[in-house]
Amino acid sequence: MAVIKAVNSRASLARAVNYITGGEKTERTLVGGYNCNPMCAIEEMRDTKDAWRKTGGRQYKHFIQSFPYDEDITPEEAFDIAGELIRRSPLFKGYEVCYATHIDKGHIHTHWIVNSVSFEHGYKFRYSKRMLQELKDFSDKILKERGKSVCEKGRSVTSFRTKAYKALEKAAQGTYHSWLLDTVIAVQDAMQMSRSRDAFIQVLEDKGYTVNWKGGRKYITFITPDGKKVRNKTLSATFKVNLSKEELLHGFESNAQRQEYGNTKEQGYTGRAGEPRSAHSGKRAAQGAVDKLRSRLEDIQAIPDRYSESGIGRNESEGTGALGERRDKAAETKRQQPGAQRGNRRQHRGIRRDDGRSL
Repeated sequence: MAVIKAVNSRASLARAVNYITGGEKTERTLVGGYNCNPMCAIEEMRDTKDAWRKTGGRQYKHFIQSFPYDEDITPEEAFDIAGELIRRSPLFKGYEVCYATHIDKGHIHTHWIVNSVSFEHGYKFRYSKRMLQELKDFSDKILKERGKSVCEKGRSVTSFRTKAYKALEKAAQGTYHSWLLDTVIAVQDAMQMSRSRDAFIQVLEDKGYTVNWKGGRKYITFITPDGKKVRNKTLSATFKVNLSKEELLHGFESNAQRQEYGNTKEQGYTGRAGEPRSAHSGKRAAQGAVDKLRSRLEDIQAIPDRYSESGIGRNESEGTGALGERRDKAAETKRQQPGAQRGNRRQHRGIRRDDGRSL
């Protein structure tokens, strides 16, 4: 498998290029260039900066693609893989790149220096975390095409600090014990297992760690069983994982919600903390709603019977005197003239007004 690192360096452009291409670290056949001649890459990169009048700021970007000690690969294969990755990746399109494969160490690795200014459009070289991950994925794709092993997801380590890079590289290869790597693994494991801040601290204490998490302090300090100290800020910056207080608390809340959801499926809904409800409570509530609707429906259906019992709406002349006779006459007129409904309504309203006055 190959590990890709983006390394910050304060060396000058000339010193960086001379470092990767010269000395006993490499051979002439293991030095190459993309959009430039590797033998005069420094001059070509400087000319590009002068042409676009962008000679200040960052001068280059340094990447490393390294293979483990036990990887079955030759220096020539590593050189070809790096060259193919640089040529095919859209990240380096329009930029001059000088690269060289080193064979002075126990493991084979390739350095490449990217000019900070594009010779095509003059834009500065920029990339995001997403673009760096895409570069790593593209590297894995090329390795698979060539029958090589690739990094397992979740096991790769990204460091932007030069000092930490070498130690972590050895630790990832299993040839060096890194307490920093052990700490971040322990913290991430505790984060996945815990549903609260106290539970998180207890899990780490069970592993021999001490956790200083105080409300008045911005960062968390982890102390290893050997007494080494490291902040969550350092772990986040070194391994490119979010271990802030806010992220940890959000993770605890998510774990608790998942646990609550599992309990709900198995034991029923819990409306209040410590007050479990029966799994049949939802059915009882639904049945109660149906009963209420049925009761209302029965009340509505009983309205005609109540009206009939009270005599309201009858056509028989149970009312005595002129009022009953007028109602019977109006009803008879309405039946005989179904088309004159408007007139009937007017006549009916007139009768009621007369009734009111007679009463």
